[in-house]
Parts: sequence; structure tokens; C-alpha cells
Amino acid sequence: SGEIFSIVGGNGAGKSTFIKLLAGIFLQDKGEVRVYGVSNRSKKIHSLVKFVLESGQGLYSYLTAMENLQYFLSLNGIALSHIKAEVDVLCDQLAFTPYKDTLVSELSQGNRQKLTLILALVQKPKVLCLDEPTNGLDLLAKKQLITLLQDYARYHQASIFITSHDASFIEKVSTRVV
Repeated sequence: SGEIFSIVGGNGAGKSTFIKLLAGIFLQDKGEVRVYGVSNRSKKIHSLVKFVLESGQGLYSYLTAMENLQYFLSLNGIALSHIKAEVDVLCDQLAFTPYKDTLVSELSQGNRQKLTLILALVQKPKVLCLDEPTNGLDLLAKKQLITLLQDYARYHQASIFITSHDASFIEKVSTRVV
């Protein structure tokens, strides 16, 4: 708890597969995966662990950023109106506020990435899995992300797992490197 683990390795080494197993997105053929005592085969894993896809994938391009937030939060039983203040703070921290009413199809790769991060963080997961979170982010956004993740891990005593090829980012954000 409270740590940021960066997982490094060559292409095809299994970094993304590993964190998808943790999140219950992929299921193993053999053995058992448990996160805080919860099996990755259990539906409960999805409230405990949140996974952010590489490059902000998984959003609906024909909806605005806020419409995507509202939709995906509602799937998780969360009303956007109840956490609007938290969303606004995260949007400000990631310099995303000007894009809240923009169609996802018109967002840059970096802004789609920011939106998926905001969506994951407002759900306050105990475990956050980020697949290549710096893709599409400029230098300032990477600095903002480092601060945001370190603060989140510490304040919420969350575990964060990151896959990345960005050595500079890994060096600055990680408490452990695997």
C-alpha cells in the first residue's frame, strides 16, 4: 500500500498481460491471482482494481469527455453529480478543464489519456494499473502525472502498477521497479 511499482521489460515480455491479470481483464489458465484476498475471477475485483488502457483507449468517440465520465461512472454505480468537485479538481490538476465538453474524437491522444486517468482516479481504487500512461503526454503533463500519482498512492494508501518504456518517468515516479 502506498507504493508505485513500475514494470519494465522488452516488447512481448508480459508486462501488460500481468496487470490485466491483476485487474481481472485477462484470466489465467492455471493457478490463482488474488488482490487483497479477492480472486481476479470475482466480479468484486473490478471495484478494487481499476485499469487504464494505453493511449486513452476504450472511450466512446461520439460522446464528450463529460458524457464519457458520466456513462462509465454510472456503470460503476457512481453519480457524476455526487463527485463533480473531485472531477473538477482532477481536471484542473491535469490541465484538462478546457476539454471537458469536447468530443473524444476531437481530443489529442494525451487528453484522451488524461480523461481515462481522471475516470479511474475518481473511483478511488485500492489498486490502479496503468498501461503506458505517458503515451501522448508532453513534459509538463508528465510532471503533473508524477505528482498526482505519488500523492494518490500516499494519501489513499493505494498500490499503483505501471508498465512503461519511459525510463525518465519510471525513475521519478516509482518506489519500486520490477
